[in-house]
Amino acid sequence: MAVFTQKAIVNTFLEMLNEMPFDRITVKDIVERCGINRNTFYYHYQDVYDLLTKILEAELQRAVENSRNYDTWEMGIIDALSFAIRNKKAVYHIYNSVNRDKLLVYFRGIIRDITAKFIRREAGTDDIPEDDLLLLGRILDEAVMGIFEIWMEEGMTEEIETKVARVEYLFKGMTKSIVEKMNTPEYKLVKNGKRPKTEG
Repeated sequence: MAVFTQKAIVNTFLEMLNEMPFDRITVKDIVERCGINRNTFYYHYQDVYDLLTKILEAELQRAVENSRNYDTWEMGIIDALSFAIRNKKAVYHIYNSVNRDKLLVYFRGIIRDITAKFIRREAGTDDIPEDDLLLLGRILDEAVMGIFEIWMEEGMTEEIETKVARVEYLFKGMTKSIVEKMNTPEYKLVKNGKRPKTEG
């Protein structure tokens, strides 16, 4: 019964969030539309902010677990963005509210996990120093987050799948090349704050 009630609350909240800005939604509105009393809502959630946090945390866990089953980085990222694709207006309203940071932290967390797996697979090795993995991952993370924020700012009109496919195409092969460079003596010099000698 508790799971059914939580699902009803979540679905009602997302339904309302697809209709109106986050800042206009109150607990009173949710319980009235959902057909429950306030005590039932507060048994599960502290307030609407806690409700939103729990929804994003559940989506994060789902996407991270699913990422193990995908053969390509693109498939993992599209699945990670499926919540936004399914709930465009809701996500747009979250993005344009005081909860923007929560939304960005949620997406960044998913993208970071999927990207790390993609880099290791593309490089063909798990033997990548953690600091190099973080550096390369950050470059790719920021590319995807930049695309996501541009998509949001433009009103989510273009298909995000097309943007993600373009990024994967550009980075495919490039990742392996970068990892190979990381194993060169020249890169090790640069990493230690020195400049490799240049010919001439």
